[in-house]
Amino acid sequence: MRKLDDKLYKSLDIFMLRAPILSIQEYLRSLSLLESPEIQSYINLTSVTENPIVREAIAVASPSLLGSLDKLNTMTDFKKKRQTFRSILRYFIRMTSRPTPYGLFSGVTLGRFADETKISFDSVQSYKKRTRPDMEWIFAIINDLEKKEEVFKQLKFVNNSLAYHIGSRLKLPYQNFRDESAMRTGATSSATIKRTAVVDFVMNITTAPIHFDDLFHEVNKEFPNTEERIIIGFIKQLMNQEFLISNLRPPLTDESPFKHLVETIFPLKYVDEIKDAINCIVKSINDYDQTHVGEGEKEYIEIVRKMNELYPVTNLLQVDLALGKIDVKINKKIKSEIENAADVLWRLSPDVINPHLHKYKLEFVEKYGVYREVSLMELLDEGLGLGAPPTYTLPEGFYVPENPPKLSDEGREKFLKVWLAEAISEGNLELHLTEEMIKKIEFPEKGLTPPLSLEIYATIAAKSASALDKDEYKVILNPNSGNPGAGKSFGRFLDMLDSSAEEQVKNIYAQEEELKPDAIFAELIYLPVHTRDTNITITKNLRKYHIIMGVSPSSNQDSKSISLSDLVVGLRNNRFYLKSKKLNKEVIITTGHMFNARRGANVYRFLREISAERHRNCSLFQWGSLSNFPILPRLVYRQSIISLAQWSLHSLPDSCYGQVDDQKWFAEFQQWRQKWKVPRYVFQTVSDNRILLDLENYLHVNGLKKDWTQTTKSEHIILTETGMDFDEYFANGEGGSYSIECVVPLIRTFGEPNNNEEFLIQSGSSQHVPAYFPGSEWLYLKLYGLAGREEEFISSRLVEFFRNFDGLSLQYFFIRYVDPEPHIRLRIKSDPSFIVNKVLPQIRLWTSELQSEGLLKRMIIDTYEPETERYGGPLLIGLAEEYFAIDSEIVCEWLLLKRSGQLIIDKTTLAIVSILDIIENSPLSLEGKIEWLRKKSISKRYLKEFRQNKDLYLSLTHYKNQWETVQKYKMNSVISSFSRRLPVLKKYMNAIKEIEKTQHLQNDIYSILDSIMHMHINRLLGVDREQEIKVLELVSHTFYSAHQIDTHKLTLV
Repeated sequence: MRKLDDKLYKSLDIFMLRAPILSIQEYLRSLSLLESPEIQSYINLTSVTENPIVREAIAVASPSLLGSLDKLNTMTDFKKKRQTFRSILRYFIRMTSRPTPYGLFSGVTLGRFADETKISFDSVQSYKKRTRPDMEWIFAIINDLEKKEEVFKQLKFVNNSLAYHIGSRLKLPYQNFRDESAMRTGATSSATIKRTAVVDFVMNITTAPIHFDDLFHEVNKEFPNTEERIIIGFIKQLMNQEFLISNLRPPLTDESPFKHLVETIFPLKYVDEIKDAINCIVKSINDYDQTHVGEGEKEYIEIVRKMNELYPVTNLLQVDLALGKIDVKINKKIKSEIENAADVLWRLSPDVINPHLHKYKLEFVEKYGVYREVSLMELLDEGLGLGAPPTYTLPEGFYVPENPPKLSDEGREKFLKVWLAEAISEGNLELHLTEEMIKKIEFPEKGLTPPLSLEIYATIAAKSASALDKDEYKVILNPNSGNPGAGKSFGRFLDMLDSSAEEQVKNIYAQEEELKPDAIFAELIYLPVHTRDTNITITKNLRKYHIIMGVSPSSNQDSKSISLSDLVVGLRNNRFYLKSKKLNKEVIITTGHMFNARRGANVYRFLREISAERHRNCSLFQWGSLSNFPILPRLVYRQSIISLAQWSLHSLPDSCYGQVDDQKWFAEFQQWRQKWKVPRYVFQTVSDNRILLDLENYLHVNGLKKDWTQTTKSEHIILTETGMDFDEYFANGEGGSYSIECVVPLIRTFGEPNNNEEFLIQSGSSQHVPAYFPGSEWLYLKLYGLAGREEEFISSRLVEFFRNFDGLSLQYFFIRYVDPEPHIRLRIKSDPSFIVNKVLPQIRLWTSELQSEGLLKRMIIDTYEPETERYGGPLLIGLAEEYFAIDSEIVCEWLLLKRSGQLIIDKTTLAIVSILDIIENSPLSLEGKIEWLRKKSISKRYLKEFRQNKDLYLSLTHYKNQWETVQKYKMNSVISSFSRRLPVLKKYMNAIKEIEKTQHLQNDIYSILDSIMHMHINRLLGVDREQEIKVLELVSHTFYSAHQIDTHKLTLV
């Protein structure tokens, strides 16, 4: 673990540099074209489109806009003409000022930290295009070819790894391509098919790709009396429903899915016309990529025409741009500055992770308990498990979304309000954060560590490269800074960057794995429901393991596949974790791209989100409830701007609302600017999308007005300062100086303790766990309304009730629970007829009495689902329940003795002595006990308390030789209880050892003992996690000291 004064992160020596294709001077020159009245300004603006670079960039971004541009002179619809001008203006602003990669508007290259700064852009002619058909078009081809029977019979098929069993059905949680409408909108639903013998047979023999002819032959051989047309129709049905996937679907881990498709189509018969057309398109794309930017407009339009003729869809091509082989070096002082900024960002980031999963976790514990690990697909199935969590929509679940917890913190915001008020009163738009200030507003760690790696998006401002080298610079943190997973931003561009980029990303992954050596990192390869999103998820798989969802197998032969059916979900320390049953290790999901998990299918999103729960994420500074304040100052730490000054349009005067003339709105807006000291040049920002505006330019402000009037309630436009002057764009080239952004990967500096012992539970499916419904041999009651009187109920009313059944064959046990309302859970076992005819009538009378006495508010009769795996498996759960019964019985006695004053020892000490008795009679070796208990006292938070009470604990531990102490604390009845509990405990422990020999034990002995101790403490002390931690640490210290005494034959005084 790190020391407090160590940095959280270290930066790699490389970064990705992103820059627009045109210089900032082009932006400034365009402003002079817009000084005339509106129409004339727009006409002036069209002069920028005489630049062939601009025209080609517009063609790539929007061929339809280019068409409108060429028709401007003959266009009579003024509204359409005005919209065309506005679109051209926005695109031009973007290609001169925004570094984010988008078509030919901006590009990427690799940079390095060095002793001195050097950035000089080559001419645009040196830039390289990389053109790929849009995945929407590729899947249009695939869907068409799969429907052709003559093609269908030439394909290979593999089963869809998403399919799972649900009783007598085989189910897919979602489908990608039900129909053309679904492909466009992303709408989806699940699919099921009856699990017949032939369905199981086909799914079993298609675990690896198999040719249709071989598949047909195998089915025909296995089911010889089936007609040929029936077999063909059946295989086609499985493909149409996506239970089988054809080899036309690309793996998504190849640099070019289109190349995969072309190579797969090449040997096919009966599609020569399609093959010829595709080959022509392939050649045209290759030729286009060889043209210089600004020289390929006609070629691009021709490719679009050809593709539309073959398969007309909305989106046809994806073009990315590499900024040539320029030598990019930035002083390594920036590296250190970014490391410090990342540290502060994390400290100031809120600790709310996946708030929509809060209730879902409670439901998980309610259904499965704390130690159950559940099959991933079973958990997310509404029929078998809990279904998808709230806010999950692909497909829609039945959970009602919760109101997310507020990020505000009263103590934190008290300081922010004071600092904000002081800044405004002094007319100061900048707050310099000191270490003392940071400590006042940082979020406590609460046990969650920072992400293993992350990326910082930074703009560096300096008058010149030499000024930067002299420490005269600013680092401005941009949106998306703090995104977990270093290297994600590189994934889509790996084949376009320096040849060393791939090795650098591998290096990132290797360092992550060193920080968490007890876990498996697996790349999640996913075909999105929204077809176009697949353009984002294409990335090379560089991980040692991968998980496939809905696509062909990974092309990386060195990467091992983990099936979805092998994955189970558990809950520890209030966070979900994922585990491979076969490998018995935690699985950490990774993705080498920037696809937003919230847009993914439920299974995909859940996998991504629970892996993110392992850490408290890092994000840009958040103002909490102050975020809608009219003005927020710039926050500076050292030489980094961690939050730019911003202004909310919510504070616009009433005169700006309603039907307001453009000229009047412009005048009112300028008065608002003056009042709130809004600078001339700002970013219009919505989420992480922003555009550079000149607020003294009528057309820029007019565009802002239009956007503002069209925003929805969920959107929020803010104006953000740029944080720099135009003379601080230090990256130069032929066209002037350029806006740049550096994406810097950082790795955490410290590892984590090996917690793999948490993930040793043997997992099973709840489909095979018996459920005891009301009317069976088990009766399960939840008794609410006992808050503050639980001990009275347990020690007297519960015991009194079961005295009615003394001598009869009846067994019961209880636990305390909070869901979040505290209550007692009572399980009663007997003959079903006895429960129905004898016990239930008594329950009715008893609960009526409890209600009249104010001890009971409500009762629920529920289904009892034993935690079979937690306690060793189906062969052991009965013995475990017998132990729960005797344990419940003696706890009831102890609480009664405490309440009557007959037992004077405190309950914490009683718990310690009782737990030590359980451990003493466990089958663990002495060395095993010592090592196991040592892990429970690592924190040493209660060492001082142990030392104060050491003699008492040790005396009661050696009670057989310390009868004077036993008499003093009236422990005779407790010792007698131990004797009654011992044979039941021994019987259970001996059975565990025997089952373990057969390798059928479904949990390890340490975890079973942990559960026994947890439940004993729960019954005796109640639901208090901190109290349990305290007891177990004191048990650990006591056991070790007792062992030392026994080893050295010491005498207790």
